[in-house]
Amino acid sequence: PITATKTISAPGYYYLDWAGLKAASLTINAMDVHLCLNGANIRAQTTITLKAGASLTICDCSEGQTGVIMTTRNTPVTIPANTELTLFGGTVTGTYSPTVSKISVLVTGGTFNMYGGSVANGCMEADSATYSDTEAYGKNIKLTAGKVNILGGAVKNGGIYAAVNGLTIGGNAKIDHVYLKGAQLTLSTEKPFTGSCGVTLLEGTVIAVTQTDVSALFTTTQGQISWNSDSKELYIA
Repeated sequence: PITATKTISAPGYYYLDWAGLKAASLTINAMDVHLCLNGANIRAQTTITLKAGASLTICDCSEGQTGVIMTTRNTPVTIPANTELTLFGGTVTGTYSPTVSKISVLVTGGTFNMYGGSVANGCMEADSATYSDTEAYGKNIKLTAGKVNILGGAVKNGGIYAAVNGLTIGGNAKIDHVYLKGAQLTLSTEKPFTGSCGVTLLEGTVIAVTQTDVSALFTTTQGQISWNSDSKELYIA
């Protein structure tokens, strides 16, 4: 069991005690680390730090799946190059405040896989002079480099902001909104997308390339989402 701030330097299976880490954080410095939230909370300024080469899988075996990873000030989880985080259960949530709001998951070169659980309540750094409202409130997950694979679970009370290609969605994922700034979605062939997703194009016109018409699964406030059967593109017009 984990009961306090800890650096995990060996592969294996770990779980939080019921009280959780209410003022503590975890550093992951090993591959193949599995963490069960066990219905408890991790709460700190920076909750989980992934070192180069680290991989972490998070689940929540509690009956109500009430485990939460929450920041008190900064982004809860950053996924840098040569690291991987996989989420099967629990909730990752940022702080929502006019002065300290942060996104929930920041991907800057590594890989974030989501098969269950939820990511919620993040937003961009509070700087209304720099960021538009659509950018500011669309960033539960922000992708600037690397890969984000959302194949289940929910991204809610916000959305995903992708500044580069590398975002894949599939399965029954429920995504409040995706903001694409010159990037395109990839639709999973491993788990065909059957969920729901709102989309705003900050730059560009094409949402995704797809062999089948799945336009009914997407919504937008910009116009109409259509499928071009010749080019195999979903686009907004």
